[in-house]
Amino acid sequence: MKKNILFLLILCMSVMAQATDLTGLKIYINPGHGGHEGNDRSVWTIPVPEVWTNPNGYWESNSNLVKGLALRDMLEDAGATVIMSRVENRTEDDRPLSSIAEEANANQVDHFLSIHSNALNTLTNYLLILYRGRQGAPTTPPSDQMAASFGNIQIKNPLTVWTSPNPLLRGDITFYPADWNGLGVLRPLVVPGFLSEGSFHDYPPETHRLCNNDYCKLEALRLFEHFYTWYKRETPTTGTLSGWVKSENELVDVLNEPKFTYIEGTDDQWLPLNGATVKLLRASDNSVLQTYTTDDWYNGIFAFYDLEPGNYKVSIEKENYKSKVVDATVEAGKIAGLKVQLKNIRLDLPDYPEPEQEQGMAALDSYEFEPVGTTLQPDWMKGAVIQRAIKRDNKIYVLTESPKLFIVNASTLALEKEMKLTGINGINDIAISADHYLMAITKADNGCKVYTWEADDAEPTLLFETDKHAAFANATVGSTMAVTGSRWNCTVYTTVINKDADGNAPAVALMGMKYHADSPTEISTKYMLVGDALTAEAWGKNPVLTVMPNGHLYVDSETILPAEFIFDWDKADGTKMEKKSFMTEDFTPDVSSCGGTFFRYANHTYLAMPAAEAGGVKVGVVLFDVNEGLDQAKKISERYPNTGLGTTSATYMTSFGVVDGYNIDLLLLVQNQGFARYRTIGKPVMNIYASELSLSSEKTFGFKLNEDATSVLINIYKDGELLESYPVGAKTKGAHSIANPFGEKDFDEWGITASARAVAYPLKVSDDSQLFQYYAPRGLAVDNTPESPFFGRIYVTESLGGTVSAGAPSDPRTVEQGVYMLDAALTDVANQGDKSYSGNVNWGTGGNNYQWPLTRPSVAPDGKVYLSSSTLDGSGIYIMDPANPTADFKPVFSGERNAGLGTEMINGKLIHSPIMHCNIQGTGADTKLYTYDRNFDPGVHVNINQYDIGDGSTLPWKSEPTAVVYNDKEAPVMLNGNGCIASDGRGGWWLSQYRYTSSTAVPSLIHITDGKINYNCGSEIVSSFQGGMGVNKDGSMLAIGRETGKVAVYDVVYDAANVPTLTEKFVIDWGDGKGNTMGVEFDVAGNLYIVSNSNERLMVYSLPNLNNTYTTRIPANNNGTGLKTISVDENVKVYPNPASTEVIIDAQEVFVENYSLYDIAGGLMTTGEMNGVSSTISVTNLQEGIYILQLNTTQGVVNKRIIIKR
Repeated sequence: MKKNILFLLILCMSVMAQATDLTGLKIYINPGHGGHEGNDRSVWTIPVPEVWTNPNGYWESNSNLVKGLALRDMLEDAGATVIMSRVENRTEDDRPLSSIAEEANANQVDHFLSIHSNALNTLTNYLLILYRGRQGAPTTPPSDQMAASFGNIQIKNPLTVWTSPNPLLRGDITFYPADWNGLGVLRPLVVPGFLSEGSFHDYPPETHRLCNNDYCKLEALRLFEHFYTWYKRETPTTGTLSGWVKSENELVDVLNEPKFTYIEGTDDQWLPLNGATVKLLRASDNSVLQTYTTDDWYNGIFAFYDLEPGNYKVSIEKENYKSKVVDATVEAGKIAGLKVQLKNIRLDLPDYPEPEQEQGMAALDSYEFEPVGTTLQPDWMKGAVIQRAIKRDNKIYVLTESPKLFIVNASTLALEKEMKLTGINGINDIAISADHYLMAITKADNGCKVYTWEADDAEPTLLFETDKHAAFANATVGSTMAVTGSRWNCTVYTTVINKDADGNAPAVALMGMKYHADSPTEISTKYMLVGDALTAEAWGKNPVLTVMPNGHLYVDSETILPAEFIFDWDKADGTKMEKKSFMTEDFTPDVSSCGGTFFRYANHTYLAMPAAEAGGVKVGVVLFDVNEGLDQAKKISERYPNTGLGTTSATYMTSFGVVDGYNIDLLLLVQNQGFARYRTIGKPVMNIYASELSLSSEKTFGFKLNEDATSVLINIYKDGELLESYPVGAKTKGAHSIANPFGEKDFDEWGITASARAVAYPLKVSDDSQLFQYYAPRGLAVDNTPESPFFGRIYVTESLGGTVSAGAPSDPRTVEQGVYMLDAALTDVANQGDKSYSGNVNWGTGGNNYQWPLTRPSVAPDGKVYLSSSTLDGSGIYIMDPANPTADFKPVFSGERNAGLGTEMINGKLIHSPIMHCNIQGTGADTKLYTYDRNFDPGVHVNINQYDIGDGSTLPWKSEPTAVVYNDKEAPVMLNGNGCIASDGRGGWWLSQYRYTSSTAVPSLIHITDGKINYNCGSEIVSSFQGGMGVNKDGSMLAIGRETGKVAVYDVVYDAANVPTLTEKFVIDWGDGKGNTMGVEFDVAGNLYIVSNSNERLMVYSLPNLNNTYTTRIPANNNGTGLKTISVDENVKVYPNPASTEVIIDAQEVFVENYSLYDIAGGLMTTGEMNGVSSTISVTNLQEGIYILQLNTTQGVVNKRIIIKR
C-alpha cells in the first residue's frame, strides 16, 4: 500500500508546463470511495484475479485517487486553490458522502468535482456525467453546462472504446429511481459542479487501462482542459503525446481468459502488448528524447508529457514483433493519441485460414455463378510469358520468364508495381507463406536458394540456401516450390530432377526443406521419390506444386492430371510417396488443364480448377468440393464460361476462389485468353412449405406453395402411418389443385411434402415493394397451426397509419391504423391494398413510455388473431376473425377503466394492465390466454397473467386473471415493460424487453418455468432494441432483435428441469447497424419475419436449410369423404418388398402402360414402358430408402410404396 502511495506522489510531481493561470479559483476534488472496503469497487484483472482481498488489484478508489492527485497538482501549479476530500486510501478516507458535500459548501468553492468510474457488469463503456437536480434543471446552475463542457472533452479520449458516441448528461434525480432522491454526494450540494463517471471500470479492457497510472493521468489532463476552457483561461504552451500498442494479428482471445471480454469489431479485440519499448524521437535526427515501456497490465498504454508543439517520430519495438516508426504531431494544450499495431512475426498460422463469414453458413451440393464485369486483356499480360501467378488478399503476384515479378490488382488486373529482384539470378517459382510473406526459389545444379521480401517495395533477401539434392548424382533442384507454415518456421517443398550421363532426366523426387529463424543455416531436409509412373519427361514444362489444406502435396501440369501425394517426414529418404489421383463421378478435365488452387468456405475445402479443351483452348473454371480428398472430388459447378475464354492455346492458366462474406468469386487467369471473374448467384429462395390445404367434395387436393418446388408429393395416412405417396413433380409458387390419384382408398390424414433448392445462408426474400411497407408497425404474427383454416397467414399491426418515407421508396405506401394480412406466398391474399382491418375499435391515445394503440398480435390455434393495446385509455385485447376480418373486433376484457394507469378493474380487483403482447394455447373449452401485462404498481414490472377463456362464448372477461403465471414484482428484473412473450412448447415461457444495454439486473431476455426465472441472459445478449423476439413452434430456435439493425438467431436446448441453453447460430444484419426490431416471428418451415418501425418495413428471410423439404399434414375432413379402395389396386402386386436388387410388377388382369419410380422427395429415379401385365425393374444402383412406384394402367393410376434394403 505504501508503495502505491509513493508512486502516486512521484507521478504527481510531473506536471504540465503551462502558462495557464487559474488564480482566484477555488476547486473541490472528491476522489470517490476509499479504503479498499465494501463501499469500494474491486474488479477482476489478469495480473490480479483476486477480488476484494488483494490491495494490488484494481480498486476504483485507487484510480480515482490517481486522477484526483494528478489534477490537484495541475490546478495548484496554475494558481488555483484546491481542496480534496482525501489524499490517501485508508479506511478512514471513506468519508460520509454528506460531509464531503458540506465541506464543499462551507468553503464556497467555485466548482465541485466528484471523480468516479461506472459499472454495469456488461460490455458497456459510455461516459456519464451527473449533476444535482432534474434533467435540464440543475439545483445549482450552471452545473449542467459545466457537465457538458467536460463531457465534450472526455468523449474525445481516443484510447478507449465507447459504446455511445455522445456523453450522457443527466440530472441525478431524473436518472435514478424516485426513492433514491439522487446521489448522496450531490444531494446536499449548493455549489455548482458535477460527478463524473469517466468510463466503465468493469468493462475488462477499460479495467486494465485504468490500472495504468498514466491512463488515469490523461483523464486528469482532460479535466484540467475543462477547467481552463470553462473559465476561459490561457491554453497551456505544451502538449501531450499518448497512445497504445497492440498486436496487428492477434486477438485478445489468445490469452485464453474468458473473463477478458470485449466489444467485437473494435480496437479492443486486439491483444494489448506488455513490455513494448516506445521511444520518442526528434523528427530531425531521430535522436531519442524519452523512452517508455508498456506495463504488464494488458493495456499497451504509453504517454509523454510537457512536449513542445511540433513534429516527432515514435519508435515501437517488442521482441518477436515487427518494429515500427510512426510520425506524430503535438499541439499546445492537446493530447495526441496514437494507435500502433505491431505484427507478431512468430505466429504459427494456418495455410488456409477459415474466412471471416457469418455463422450458420452451409456448404451446398452445387453452385451457380454469373460473370462479374467483362473479360480483361491488360497490356502487361500481352507481352509477358507467365510462369506462375499466386493470389493473396486483393493482389496477384505474377512471375514471368524474363524474369519479372509484377503485382496486379485482383479486381481490375491493373498493374500496380514491379517488384525488385536485386541480387537474384533468375527465379523459377514463387509462393506465399502463411503469414503473407512472398518467397521465391532459384534453380541450380545440386542445390537451390530461397529468397523473401519484407514488403512489396523492399529489396529481396536470402532466406536460406542448401546444397542438398536428394542423393542424385546430377540433379537440378528448385524448378517449382510450395510453402507451408509461417515464414519464420516454414517448410519449403521443391522438385529434384535427376539427369543421366546423356543429359536425360529419367527420375523425379520431391524434397522438403525445414527452416527456422532461430537456426537459419541449419536446414533439415527429406526427399521422397515420385515413383516410376511419373518421370521427368512426363512432369511437364510448367509443373505446379501446392500444399493442400490437409498438408498433402498437390501436383499438376499441362501434361498430367492433378494428383495428391502424401509426403511423410517419418519415412526414410528415397521412399516412394503414396499417390491419390484426381477423380470425380461425372467429370474429367482435359489433361492440359492445370493451375488449380484451394480455399476454404463454410468449413469445407474447395478446389477452383481451370478446365480446358484439348490443346489448352477454351479454358473455363470449375468448382470442386475436395473436402474428402482429391480422389473423392465432387464437381459442384458447371464450367464458366461454358464456351471457354478463347480459342488460342494457353501457355499458362490458373484460377482462384475468393470468399466475400456469403459469396464465392471464381477468378480465371489464362495466358492468351484473358482474365474473368464469376460470382455465386444468390437467388432468393424461401424455405418451402404448403399452406391452405383443402380436400373438396369432388376429391380434389388443393394447396398453395410459398416457393417454386423442385418436387411435390401428396401423402395419405392411416392410423398415423404413411399409406401412400403420389408424386406430382415440380410445381410453381402459388395455388394448385390435383385430381384424386388414390382412387377410393380410406385415409384419416393427408399432407403435402414440398421440396425446393437448398438455402446456404440467410437470404432476404422480401423486397421494397408496397406490400412490405408500413409506417409504424409494432408487431407481426404467423399462423403456424396446420389445422387452422388460415395456416400460413402473416399479420402485421400498423399502430398509427401514415405515408412511408424511410429508405426513400420509389413508390411509397400510405397505410391506415389496423391490421394487414398476407398469405404464406407473400401476396395480398385479401386484396386489401392500402386499406387495413380496423375492427371499429378505439385503441386509445398513443404516447411515451410505450403507450401504443396497437401493439403485437398473436394467432390462436383456431386461427383467430388476438390484438393487444398498451395505451392508458384503450388498453386491452381484441379478437379479429380472419374469416370475416371486416367485422367488428371482439373485446376480450370489460371493466372499469383507469385512464391514468391503463387498467381495467372489477369491484376494485385488477383485470389487466396495459398489454404489450399475448399468447394463446389450446382450443375450444381448453383455450387459455396468457398476457405480457405491464403492471404500473408501484413501478413498472411485468406479469404473465392467465385467463381461461374457453371457446370465447362468455367473453368479454370481467374478473381477475385465472392465475398469475409469473410476477416480476417479487424479484424485479423486467423493468422496461416493452417486450414479447413466447411459449417454449414445454410449458415454460420466454419474456423479452427493450434494453439499450442488457445486464443481469435488467436483462434483454429471461426464461420462466413454474413461475421462476431459470435463465437470465445478462450481457450475453448485449442489447435488444424495442424487444422484438420470437420462438419457433417446437422451441428449438429463438430470434431476438440484438443491437441496432440486427436480429440474432439462437439454437435452444433444454435440460430435464427445462433450463435452456442458447447457442448463437447466426446474426442477420438487416439495417446496416441502424434501426430497431419491433417484432420477430418464425414460420413452420424456418423462414424469419421481422418488422421495424424505424425502417418501416416487413422483412422476410429464409434461414439456412440444406434439406429444403417440409411436410404439411392435416386430418382428413370430418364429413367422411375418405376415399375407398378400388379393385385395380388389389389386382397389382409389387414384390419383393423390401427389395435389394430388383422389383417385380405383377398386374394380373390389369394392363400397365408404363411405370415411373420416384424417391421420397419426388425425384424421378427411372421410368420405362411396360405395355403388359408384368415386368422387372433393376434397383441395384439405388440407395437404401423409401420409394414410390407409379403405374399408369388402362383403369387408372396405381401408386405403390416400396422399400429398398440390403
